[in-house]
Amino acid sequence: MSDFTSRRALRAVITAALLLQPPIALAGGKAEPNRIAFQRGKSSASLQGSLKGAEEAEYIVGAKASQRLTLSVSAVPSHSVVVELESPSGAPVPLQSPRASAWTCVLPENGDYLLVCKAAQPSKTAARYTLTVAIQ
Repeated sequence: MSDFTSRRALRAVITAALLLQPPIALAGGKAEPNRIAFQRGKSSASLQGSLKGAEEAEYIVGAKASQRLTLSVSAVPSHSVVVELESPSGAPVPLQSPRASAWTCVLPENGDYLLVCKAAQPSKTAARYTLTVAIQ
């Protein structure tokens, strides 16, 4: 086999390998946040998840300005998950903490708020959590 033919065959193999990659590997994309839906007549919802290492879980909740948002997290190991809140305009919303696993705030604007659950300290073991979201 000549050098030209060998290079051509190698190029074909590399091209085929790149084309057969799963789309997510090529896109490098991030999963869409999960929307929190309240059952009819309810003002709170609970969700369960787990995080490992530097993983994050994102949720979206729709709310109106001046509503009070209360978040609580029960995690195993204890205090291993924290929550951050971002307003519809992208600004961080400060959360007041009456205790280490519960937060509250009065929402500044109408729209979809982003809740981000993350490990308090990146760990090799998974942290299981239950997030409860209440809006009044």
